[in-house]
Amino acid sequence: MKSNESRMERPSTEARKRNISVCIIDDEESLVTVLKEELADRGFDVETALNGSDGIRALEKREFDVCLLDMNMPGLNGLEVLKKAFEQAVHTEFIIQTAYANVQTAVESIRLGAYDYVTKPCSLERITLLIRKAHEKRVIKRESLIHKRLREGRGGIITHNAGMLKILAEAEKVARTDATVLLLGESGTGKELMAEYIHANSSRSGGPFIAFNSAAIQENLIESELFGYEKGAFTGANSAKEGLFELADGGTIFLDEIGEIPQQMQVKLLRAIEKGSFYKVGGTKEFKVDVRIVAATNQDLRKMAGQGFREDLYYRLSSVRLVLPPLRERKDDIPVLVEDFLARLPAGYRKTFDGAALDLLIKYDWPGNIRELKNVLNRAAILTDSD
Repeated sequence: MKSNESRMERPSTEARKRNISVCIIDDEESLVTVLKEELADRGFDVETALNGSDGIRALEKREFDVCLLDMNMPGLNGLEVLKKAFEQAVHTEFIIQTAYANVQTAVESIRLGAYDYVTKPCSLERITLLIRKAHEKRVIKRESLIHKRLREGRGGIITHNAGMLKILAEAEKVARTDATVLLLGESGTGKELMAEYIHANSSRSGGPFIAFNSAAIQENLIESELFGYEKGAFTGANSAKEGLFELADGGTIFLDEIGEIPQQMQVKLLRAIEKGSFYKVGGTKEFKVDVRIVAATNQDLRKMAGQGFREDLYYRLSSVRLVLPPLRERKDDIPVLVEDFLARLPAGYRKTFDGAALDLLIKYDWPGNIRELKNVLNRAAILTDSD
């Protein structure tokens, strides 16, 4: 055990570097206590379980970066925990610990995806180093997976930017749930593409994805667009019409510019989100739907809450908030975005940019974000005769 004084010195240098989450699954309570204290002092976020069953529950409840897993435990042993994690596609790097070295067990654990295998007792320095290396491997694997999905066109998002990749990783986690998502960001940052990405990575990907721009529809038509209307509901309603909520049943509805929804519609929208049901305009029959809501705005809804925008609707929409960065904060993406946009032009208009031209694009701040970049490239490709 280290002295209290030495423990107090470490967080200032190491805790600021990273906040790696670690799960310790081991039946030796005294060892677990010491490991938890020492790793926490080094800036790691540590949770523990004293048997395999509790360990599995911890891994199901939360996605850890690294798991220190004891091989020899009563009940579910380490190999059985590892097999269950493998079957459930748990995205955690496992470091196996055991007091009884066994080559066959080591080979089997590595085959199941464990990062490494160590024999007890193992120095704290070595364990700390292994955790960091395992975490680095996990980050690389996750980024490779995201890049693969991006290449496959899942959501159409193009990025190499570290901050944007982190947001995409968060979006993937959210996509596996039915949580309502609020996308924030300036106009032109790709909020609809992010909504499509969440839908494509969800269990609803086989269902419809329907986008609705609240600012593009007249106020008196928003209710009928979202919920539909019955025959005879108003002059000209010669037949019943399905609304977007009904059409999106089993899928996702994207409510863009949600801050523009008029107050009288906010109550009805809140009910539809909370109850999963609505009434058509002019109707008395309640319609039940299973719809996932993703909303977006370039406004500060938090400030608007209670001042023209209902607080209860704001909190219901913002179960999860994802903030998309402006293009000026991800300039390392400009070269790949340029390449992608130019490649999508008709063959007769495809151009290439020399280094000086690309430098100009990178130096510009792009107040209109990705939308402005795309429009500039289209205009340049059409109006210039040479590259």
